[in-house]
Amino acid sequence: MAIVCVAIASVAIAVVAAGFALGLTFRMRNLGAATLTQFAIFFTIFLSTSQVPLYAMSGWLRGVARINPMTNILRFARQGFLGDVTWEQSWGGIIAMASLLILTFIYAMTGIKKFDQ
Repeated sequence: MAIVCVAIASVAIAVVAAGFALGLTFRMRNLGAATLTQFAIFFTIFLSTSQVPLYAMSGWLRGVARINPMTNILRFARQGFLGDVTWEQSWGGIIAMASLLILTFIYAMTGIKKFDQ
């Protein structure tokens, strides 16, 4: 079950990154704008619990990591390796993935409409 959670989280992050890249590219009308996506994904992962557990963080980084949706997605992906897969550990990641997928889909679709104008 752990591999399934990691696979779901990986695919969701990849699709979110693709939607964000498409939205940027359509708005800026330059394929080079898609490279900004790697910076956005890096910062979202860096400002989450990817390197340090939340309880070990302090200061502003802890506050940012608590509200960062990537923290919930990483919790969802890790849960099978750290114990049983439970609804308590899953719901935050599922909601974060669904929200980001919907938002980046809307961002990409509105970018296509602006690109056609």
